[in-house]
Amino acid sequence: CFWFSQGCSIGCSVCTGNGIRYPNFDHCPGERIARPTLLKKYWTANQHAEQGTVADIFKFNPWRAPGTAPVFDACGMAGGNTIEVFNAGAYNATKFAKQGDLGSKVLRPRPSGIHWIRGGVARVRWQQTAGHGGGYQFRLCPASEPLTEACFQRMPLEFASEKHVLRFNNPSKDFAINATVVTEGGGKGWMKYPIPEITNLNCDYDVTST
Repeated sequence: CFWFSQGCSIGCSVCTGNGIRYPNFDHCPGERIARPTLLKKYWTANQHAEQGTVADIFKFNPWRAPGTAPVFDACGMAGGNTIEVFNAGAYNATKFAKQGDLGSKVLRPRPSGIHWIRGGVARVRWQQTAGHGGGYQFRLCPASEPLTEACFQRMPLEFASEKHVLRFNNPSKDFAINATVVTEGGGKGWMKYPIPEITNLNCDYDVTST
């Protein structure tokens, strides 16, 4: 993985860098200043668990209260931690960055030739590498201001469509599916990850074996 933050639970003041995926793992016991706020109909994994119980193993994950988990940096940290760790927490050093570098400090602007017009509709896309569920939001921060999380949170963009288009190498296979924007409860304005988790199990831990 490249630019992200590891060990970041909802309501914690800082990320720990610990990417452990044990169920119910709490990165800041006794400190939490926020609780899960996402309505159950927007969950993307473990949908049959009773909310708040031990079976609700993802209760501290960022998607359960969108926008309240801390980050190392608004533009990510190379490898998600200052040192290489398990669960894809690694960055192969290049002439541009090394493990632990902050994206807002080392990533330079790169002209793309694309221009967005204020009030217009922009086409965007993302690629799934691992089906971990959750959701997302697109935001802007003026180039004249420091690239901080607070700056980006002040300027979220609204989604213009209620559809996703799945793209393939062969364009004739492209097709549209419904999109789900959170409209009530915590995380209003965020987009739900559209592909459901096919298992209720944590990827590093079989909760049925205990």
